[in-house]
Amino acid sequence: MTNQLAASARRIGSLQRPDCRIHYELTGEGPALVFAHGLGGNQMSWWQQVAYFAPRYTCVAFAHRGFAPSSALSGGPDPAAYADDLAALIDHLGLADVRIVAQSMGGWTAVEYALRGTGKLKALVLSATTGTVDPTRFREPERARLNDWVIASEPA
Repeated sequence: MTNQLAASARRIGSLQRPDCRIHYELTGEGPALVFAHGLGGNQMSWWQQVAYFAPRYTCVAFAHRGFAPSSALSGGPDPAAYADDLAALIDHLGLADVRIVAQSMGGWTAVEYALRGTGKLKALVLSATTGTVDPTRFREPERARLNDWVIASEPA
């Protein structure tokens, strides 16, 4: 019982960036599982997933710049800075290998981080997003593979 309580303890912190503060929460112990929320959400978007995975993973949920409780920004957040924020957070927390789960807008963050090829990313799950990848710009044979996948994914 003590291990379950320790694994579920939530630790709250913030990372100061040059132009804003990024709020984050860590729950659990084990390999890192980072959650990137969609537009209109924040770190709390993942409360059910964190509760499920925390016994086996260090769950990191954060609020993107411009989304409370991270800093509000005049003129709104610039999505071009999201991957830099995520990279800085991963470095700040000393995470050597990470798995990222991203939903909607969070996919922009995750895909751009993945494309950096830091060697720290072990898995990437994109939900309701293509991130910054524009499928209309795919060339052959990628376009054909994407079309095959779409057809195979349609319900029978």
